[in-house]
Amino acid sequence: WSLWQAGQRSAQGAAADADLAVADAAAALARWQVAGEVREAAWQVHLRQAERTLAEAQVQALATLADDVGRRVKAGDLARVDHLAAEAERLDAAAALADARQQEQAARAQWTLLTGLPQAPTLLPPTPAPTEAPPLPGDPAARDEAELATLADHPAHRLASTQAEAARKRLDALRTDRRAPPELMLGLRQGRG
Repeated sequence: WSLWQAGQRSAQGAAADADLAVADAAAALARWQVAGEVREAAWQVHLRQAERTLAEAQVQALATLADDVGRRVKAGDLARVDHLAAEAERLDAAAALADARQQEQAARAQWTLLTGLPQAPTLLPPTPAPTEAPPLPGDPAARDEAELATLADHPAHRLASTQAEAARKRLDALRTDRRAPPELMLGLRQGRG
């Protein structure tokens, strides 16, 4: 039987705990990244909806303008080339509308693919998170400290620091394992006499 050397068991336990912390930090980072992708997909759907609405309004306005130019051409106020130019503008806007609709549909498909939900949620403008009073502009140390505190809370930073800590713990465990562990051998002798 192999015996534990002094500190070997606790070093290996600490290394295992550090590896668990790395796994937890990696899971937190993955959740954070997925949440960002979901937010981005939702905003893309709303952006594409707004672009489609704008394109529809432009088509409507240019159709009205083309109709007005057409009436003025019939009345003799404008040349036929003006009517053709207005119709060309209307057709360009209709093509832009078709493109906007296609992009909106693609954004909705991306949302559904990512979330499994048929519709994107109604989004409200982001509200700023409550924070402490901002540091004074002339106090760079306080500003740097606030930036470092924000950085320490970031999931990627947490993952990197837990990975570094796990590497240190594994190194400590390897240092205690440098020698072959002592072995305990039991024997039984029976004798007569």
